[in-house]
Amino acid sequence: MARRLHLLFAVGLLAALAAVRPAVEGASGIEPELEKAHAHAGGGPGELSMRKAGLLTALGLAGLAAIVAKYEMEGPVAAEVLRVVDGDTLTVRAKIWIGQELTTNVRLSGVNAPELSGGCDEERTLAEAARRFLAERVEGRAVTLRNIALDKFGGRVVAVVEDGAGDLARRAAGGSL
Repeated sequence: MARRLHLLFAVGLLAALAAVRPAVEGASGIEPELEKAHAHAGGGPGELSMRKAGLLTALGLAGLAAIVAKYEMEGPVAAEVLRVVDGDTLTVRAKIWIGQELTTNVRLSGVNAPELSGGCDEERTLAEAARRFLAERVEGRAVTLRNIALDKFGGRVVAVVEDGAGDLARRAAGGSL
């Protein structure tokens, strides 16, 4: 996952740098009518040029790549499942260092279970069945977290979660959980 993100940001950086290449005199790439309108609309020496804006964008993308990469870790991290929140989220106590533990919510990578607060009775019934199914197998037990990263909302992490029999998400997809 980290390699894909780094590649994505590298491509974005290169594209942004290509967009800010010095313009050939008389060939700004902006239509003459737009250039004149811009000049009359208050655009002048004090306003950021397209080149500077592109450079700032490229630097921002590079900074974002560094931040995202910082918040990923390969693992393994030993953890205990304290509670099954729903069919794809666990609350765990992770042992992050000698004598140091952290309680956090972990979404199972590759699993998208129905929501307990779903819009219809059938979805809520399926969500409760998924939560119960997972709870019977891992609640109160030891697991290992791998390929840990912030999820898209940042309030929890997403990780490959393994118990003694292997990756929970793969087993759930295969129906053998």
